Amino acid sequence: PTVTKLFSLYADSTVRDDRLVLSLLVSIADTLKQVLDHDAYLPSYNDPDEEHLLFLDCLTKGLQLFIRKDKNVSTSKNSNAKDQKANAFISSFHYLILLNHRLVHERLPDVISFSCAQLHPVTHFNHLKKQPKCQANELLSSIIKIYRELRQMKHFLSSTRKAFLVSKVCHRESESLHRVLSCGNIIESLSTAYQICPSGQIHEIWEFFDAWTLEITRRGGTTNDDAAGSNERDSSTELSFCVQMFIIFIRNVRTNKQNSTEIRTFSEKTMASSVATLLGNDISIESISARCDYFLRQGLNLCGWLVDIHTRACFWIENFHVSYHGS
Repeated sequence: PTVTKLFSLYADSTVRDDRLVLSLLVSIADTLKQVLDHDAYLPSYNDPDEEHLLFLDCLTKGLQLFIRKDKNVSTSKNSNAKDQKANAFISSFHYLILLNHRLVHERLPDVISFSCAQLHPVTHFNHLKKQPKCQANELLSSIIKIYRELRQMKHFLSSTRKAFLVSKVCHRESESLHRVLSCGNIIESLSTAYQICPSGQIHEIWEFFDAWTLEITRRGGTTNDDAAGSNERDSSTELSFCVQMFIIFIRNVRTNKQNSTEIRTFSEKTMASSVATLLGNDISIESISARCDYFLRQGLNLCGWLVDIHTRACFWIENFHVSYHGS
């Protein structure tokens, strides 16, 4: 009854009792914590007709509805109540994914988008400082750890990519996703995941980043009058995030005798595709003037790290001299 009342309250746009909604959200978070702490539910437990799972799934779906309606979730004259409400959402999703990752698996883009929006904004003056620890920070780090152990890092990355669209739909700033890049524990979790990444997954993750970079660049390279400037501004934000995430991957992939030839091939392919497109080598002279200089800088940044991993890969290849086989 409590859950039904909570969702019906939010569905009714005429109801604006923030205190009641906050109380119910906190109660849900506290209840999920008790379930987790006392092992009241585990995926391995007997669950006839999956009734418990379906109830938790219904709960997760309702919470997703709330964060999708971000304006209503965030509107509150009391900033303290607003923070408490956001923390209740973050805590609930954290407990749910620890109980059973299947509950959040297909809703990961919404969770990532909302969590990033709760991180502290990165400004010109504090961009080099690490994010202070907070519940959203811990949730994102846990998600990476879970998908690392499941060996499904590509799903996490795909969800992060979709989070840009979710942020736009929910009227959140797309720049909020950049905040994860200043979270030390999140970067450490990503680095660990890539360092122990099975060789068979390196190819699919590399292909993912390469395709993402190309898609953003081509979308942002539109020269269609009024759409051009808007597209490039939107794409620059996403491109910067994509390239930085790609670089984190490149820096932490371990090269060895077994995967060196494959990684060398990947780096050369990216040089000829993503980097060439970013630098404008594959477009007409007329289009170059319309390109954003920011794209060029991102291309040079990515190029430098590709040279680094190309050199590391060549080290393991017998009778291969980098000086005679430039990338």
